[in-house]
Amino acid sequence: MIFFTYRIRCDAWYKVIAILAVLGRASVIVVFTARTYAVYGQNRYILAYLIALGLATVITDTMHVPGQKCHDSTKTPVGVLLRSLLTIVFETSSALLITIRTIKAFKAYGPLGTKKSNILYLIFEEGLTYFCIISIFTIATFVLKLRAPPGFFQDILNAFTLPLSGILTARFILHLKVWKEKESFKMTGRDEEGNDYHPHEHIDPQSSHLPRPPPAMLHISSHNEVSTLAGETNFRKYSHASPSSPQSVSDSSTLVSSPWTQQDSEFGDDPMVSMAKAEKFDKHGSGAGSSFWMDESAPVTSGGRRGSEGQRGEKPIALQFGAGNIGRGFIGAVLSQAGFHVVFADVQEPIVNEINKNGQYDLHILEGRPKIETVKDISAVLSTNLQAFEDIAKGQLTIITTAVGPNILPRLAKPIAQIIRTRMAENRGPINIVACENAQRASHVLRDAVDQELSDQEREYARDNIGYAVCSVDRIVPPYDTENLLDVGVEPFYEWIVDANSLKKTDPDVQIPGMKATDNLDAYVQRKLFTLNTGHAITAFLGALPSAQPSAASSKSSLSLLSMTSASSSGRSTPTGAKIPSHPTILEAINSNAIRDIVSQALHESGEALIRKHGFTKEQHEEYISKILARFANPNMQDEVARVGREPLRKLKKGDRFLGPIEMCREMGLPRDALLIGVASALLFNPKRRTKSRTSSRGSLTVLAAQRPVINGRPQMLAAPVWEEEWEWEEEEADEQAKAVYEMIAEKGVVGVLRELTAWEEDDEDLKKVVRAYETLFKEGIDGVAGYFQGLKN
Repeated sequence: MIFFTYRIRCDAWYKVIAILAVLGRASVIVVFTARTYAVYGQNRYILAYLIALGLATVITDTMHVPGQKCHDSTKTPVGVLLRSLLTIVFETSSALLITIRTIKAFKAYGPLGTKKSNILYLIFEEGLTYFCIISIFTIATFVLKLRAPPGFFQDILNAFTLPLSGILTARFILHLKVWKEKESFKMTGRDEEGNDYHPHEHIDPQSSHLPRPPPAMLHISSHNEVSTLAGETNFRKYSHASPSSPQSVSDSSTLVSSPWTQQDSEFGDDPMVSMAKAEKFDKHGSGAGSSFWMDESAPVTSGGRRGSEGQRGEKPIALQFGAGNIGRGFIGAVLSQAGFHVVFADVQEPIVNEINKNGQYDLHILEGRPKIETVKDISAVLSTNLQAFEDIAKGQLTIITTAVGPNILPRLAKPIAQIIRTRMAENRGPINIVACENAQRASHVLRDAVDQELSDQEREYARDNIGYAVCSVDRIVPPYDTENLLDVGVEPFYEWIVDANSLKKTDPDVQIPGMKATDNLDAYVQRKLFTLNTGHAITAFLGALPSAQPSAASSKSSLSLLSMTSASSSGRSTPTGAKIPSHPTILEAINSNAIRDIVSQALHESGEALIRKHGFTKEQHEEYISKILARFANPNMQDEVARVGREPLRKLKKGDRFLGPIEMCREMGLPRDALLIGVASALLFNPKRRTKSRTSSRGSLTVLAAQRPVINGRPQMLAAPVWEEEWEWEEEEADEQAKAVYEMIAEKGVVGVLRELTAWEEDDEDLKKVVRAYETLFKEGIDGVAGYFQGLKN
């Protein structure tokens, strides 16, 4: 009787265990189905196949539960065998489908070794690991059940599959969390100017030897449904009605915006943020009264003309490659305001889907009281979809712009070549292409890449009908947290200047109020690069210096660079690792008197060379410098020095923001000591990465008046809630290239690295000054900055 009662209770509990096992397997099937469905872009056929197979597995698994008993039978039930077989088929199908899609993506985007930080690689790696480990157990269990009666080994192997499944799933989630945290810092790869950030690709802005573009990864079907690497997204037709007065902004304000891929901060810059005011260019500090303007009284048209809006048939189309911060907040915004329907092309499918879903986003102007503009009449396509570009080319396309980063620019050659071929076949009129990248003559680099994709006849057509206009673009776009994926925050200042001589007359010839043309573009390109970018980088590099080393207390001194005559004998002082910045944000750094003085001195040094070379008046350039320093000190913009300063090697290239103005000063015999300090601080740049552990609000726009500033006895409205933030510093370096610089110094010494970067001789006075500055800043950290400035003033 006791044995009988035990057997009943055992059988009941065994059924409970079997039910839990069914639920566990069902959850695994759901995860596998969702993952495969997502990778295939919500393909309904894939979903139907996996659901059918999964349901069959779960149903078969459920049917054998009532027959579960503690005691072993002499024969494995057919239902159990069928369940095992269906499980194997399901897991193998899912693994094969993901492997096929992943391999296709890897072939399209280049060598596997360069894609290990990609989310698709992570899914592939973790999925393959899961499949291989679990399959060993499930297949072994199935084989044993076929060849032998039920026994201990089959049961133990089968029992292991569920906990292993949980462990491997948890492992994937943890790895996904780590990947997300890294990507949130990298901003999907965008540098401090907002360009796409690719730490393994370093390209000279003046070089035409750039990576070839990847082959197309997707196609558009005849019913206008885009099939992508990850699946299908709706594709809007571009035959728009021609409204008499197209609106780009929902607000009554003159501000407008549009999207790109998400970029970082300054433009020339994550690769997608910007928005432009339809106000006079002079109002934003563009150098009013300068003799370089062709005509400041009227905006540039898409064909380079002023004053005429051009005839309107269908609504004109502007194609913007890159839906990041600069693309959305600046370039696309200006084009949207001009009356274009802006089509954003981007590789980030979530952003493409969000643009097509919402058709608008908000632009937050980071100045004073809260100011929000809504940008409308936008759509998006994946930038690998050649068929989509063919359809766009057949419409009223008049201008193509880019904001993807100089490293990615050559990859646009295939789609642009497809557009040119289509327009040639359709006998369409001219279009203009303006590469808005933080690199010199980026449009010419793009032109050379496109020419390689064209036949001789197509190149001849392009010479007559495609205008490649070089430009200078400027807007700081810091990281900005919003609930909406598309919303961006930007500073109020912007500047977009194009080479008037390269623009073709288009039809329709649409006014673009935010774009200004000049016959002397080089002056404005260098002014922006050697002032804004130089100042931004020095601020970041000096702010990233750590506090003084403990051993430095006895060696502090006010050393004058002007009196340095010999380099440090060691030249190999190498910091032991990443350091916590003394001033984590640009705002904190520029508010330090010592740092601000050095930055201001550097901008006046480069400014004197710019004035002599390009004919700017002293008053004009002084005003320009003052506005830039004020932009850095904007209290509404919290930009980290770790982000603004990243990729120091790129910033130390010849002709870039440091060596460019230094060489100009050398040629003209002008002082350049603050610029040399900037070079030294760039070599020491290696801040730790930090993550936000907690953010809380102490107020809002409408409450807690006691926390607001009081003027004339009345609390003032704040631009934003008062935030309390807590940060955690990680041991990991914030920038891979900064780590590479340290490794170079450890191997070659400071002198060797400087000679490689500058081509200066070892006894060059400028090289000696940089080495001496490096040694002092290395020993004293941020405390050494003030001493140097005292020396500069003596």
